[in-house]
Amino acid sequence: MYKKGLRILACALAVMVLGSVMVWSQGQAEPAGDKAVSAAKLGVSLFYRRDEFYKDLESGFLEGAEKYGYEINIQDADADPGRQTQQLEDFIAIGVDVIAFACSDPDGLIPAVEEANKADIPVFTFDGGVNGGEVVSFVGMDNFAAGKIAGEWARDYILAELNGNANVVILDFPQSAVVCGDRVSGFRSVIEPMQNVQIVAQQDGKASRTESMNVMENILTANSKIDVVFGINDDTIFGGVAACEAAGRDEMVFVSVGWSQELFNKLANDDPYVKASAVQNPYQMAINTVEAINKHLNGETLPAEILQDAVLVTKENVGDIGWEEIVAKRK
Repeated sequence: MYKKGLRILACALAVMVLGSVMVWSQGQAEPAGDKAVSAAKLGVSLFYRRDEFYKDLESGFLEGAEKYGYEINIQDADADPGRQTQQLEDFIAIGVDVIAFACSDPDGLIPAVEEANKADIPVFTFDGGVNGGEVVSFVGMDNFAAGKIAGEWARDYILAELNGNANVVILDFPQSAVVCGDRVSGFRSVIEPMQNVQIVAQQDGKASRTESMNVMENILTANSKIDVVFGINDDTIFGGVAACEAAGRDEMVFVSVGWSQELFNKLANDDPYVKASAVQNPYQMAINTVEAINKHLNGETLPAEILQDAVLVTKENVGDIGWEEIVAKRK
């Protein structure tokens, strides 16, 4: 019922030096047969470290860098385009060999990418891409497909449990137009054609538990019946669930595109609200990003996009996806 496929993966890293905590890791180069470029320095800028998805991305980058003997500087943009721009400029100033980043503003980061291009520093993007400049590869997920997987679960639930009739809520995050926007579009592509299903609200939860709780409180006040809630990440649905619990409303179920220890525990314990998620593996995304960087540094030509598929996770298969081992690697 889900693709385990990995269509490819790769992308990269971006950085900041001034005013931020730096994480440097250096390991042993791979043995002959898996050639690494000696002492290459990688700069990585995360969209925001506060999310579990990015914590596990960070673990993957650290392990990938150790595998190839690279030095890696990982910075947290905290969803701030100005901060991320400064990080990329600092990476250029210190002369890293590769910059890779999860873009916080697809248009606003173009000038920084162009500056890296002028400095002949290869640029990769991961998770979220940029709309201009020269980028070697984007490594990430097919977010439209992930949203569609979540929508297909919601559709099947509505048909099986609600006789095809439902009121649906979407908690989105418009700032992330490429990643979260595509997730919402994929979800809507399945739900909108359903004749007796109505999307009664679509509001910005800012990818935040607190903001999503506040938004959901208003949605509950305006709607006496809600059957399915889709959230663009786990904090979004957890905030929505908190609002429902506080209001004594229990008629709805939640589905997300996500990755978190809390999500997996809720699914394993058959949570009354949280029932399914289109899961994207951040650790593997980072590992494959570093592998793509290594290929590029060794002269291989890479595709413009390297994508992996999401996996639908429910209580039935949550124990089979290996999330515990990945969570245990967190620093």
